[in-house]
Amino acid sequence: PDPTRGIKGGRCGMVVPNGTLFGGGVCARIKKELVEEFNLHTIVRLPKGVFEPYADIPTNLIFFDYPGPTKKIWYYEHPLPEGRKNYTKTKPLMDVEFEPLKKWWSNRKENEYAWCVSVNQIVDAEYNLDIKNPNRGKAEEHREPEEIITSIIEKEKGILELTKEIKEQINKERKIESKWTMVKLREVLRLFREPVEMSPLMTYKQITIKLHHKGVVLRGERIGGEIKSKQYLAKTDQFIISRIDARNGAMGLIPAELDSAIMTNDFLTYDIDKDKLLPQYFDYLTSIKTFVEECVKASEGTTNRVRLKPDKFLEIEILLPSLDEQTRIVELLSQIDELRKYQTETQEQIDALSQSILAKAFRGELQKGNLL
Repeated sequence: PDPTRGIKGGRCGMVVPNGTLFGGGVCARIKKELVEEFNLHTIVRLPKGVFEPYADIPTNLIFFDYPGPTKKIWYYEHPLPEGRKNYTKTKPLMDVEFEPLKKWWSNRKENEYAWCVSVNQIVDAEYNLDIKNPNRGKAEEHREPEEIITSIIEKEKGILELTKEIKEQINKERKIESKWTMVKLREVLRLFREPVEMSPLMTYKQITIKLHHKGVVLRGERIGGEIKSKQYLAKTDQFIISRIDARNGAMGLIPAELDSAIMTNDFLTYDIDKDKLLPQYFDYLTSIKTFVEECVKASEGTTNRVRLKPDKFLEIEILLPSLDEQTRIVELLSQIDELRKYQTETQEQIDALSQSILAKAFRGELQKGNLL
């Protein structure tokens, strides 16, 4: 039955970023109150890009009413269209895509996109609402091999078409004649250093960086009273680099979801002169082995205490194309990223095909005369 029918009191639907579901500290206390005082009956999990161009992070729709308490929470994971990795400004979420959710809303049953969690599980997890879809793997096992093979063929067609587009773009770039300028990083980067005065009861997002240019990510969330070391502010699209692990490629751009997050003195952040250098172009540039090798040269210290020297880092030289050329290069590299996603999805489908066939064999559905 629809949990919102016949309710006396207020009802609310709210959009929250993904971090809200697993946040600790003050965030966890708010979720505790939400579960105990209200009836948090539904969480709809949305993919990345739904709110582009304002934010590309995964978001959630939470629905609750008064009074409570919560007894169980229904989750619904909104699926992306076939062949899509996320929504974008030019390929947004359409109203018609909510039709399956609307049909499910008033007749709730578990399926490959929906599952139910008891409040006891939420309490035992210290009010962590970030519950993953337990039915995703089962759904793959029950897909027909023919359906998966068709999906693989479509993805391979997409790979071929995208590869042709990339080839055409590369041929166009070869015909463009221009003179690139050699600049030192100090000409396009400015050190940003803003200490944060910690509020004891406020919750702060803390940053860390994965090695080998794998991204700037959330390390965790803590209240100010639990943080003892000096912290510094970080902002969207700033370039951040680890003093200790720059030689291992620990660098990148700060994403929108980590705007106003904090970091320790082990990290350096830089404002980018966007009149000369596109942040996305610089992010791609810093991922290459040659740039990391320059960071190694700009680091000093003993074996276990090698650190990047800011002055030497800013002496690194790079070739700087015009902004128009940087834009074209970013577009080309974005297409290559899309190609990589297609290949990853194809591999996932091949793995799913294997699981589907094995599941049918386990159920005795691959007997002679009924192979596929």
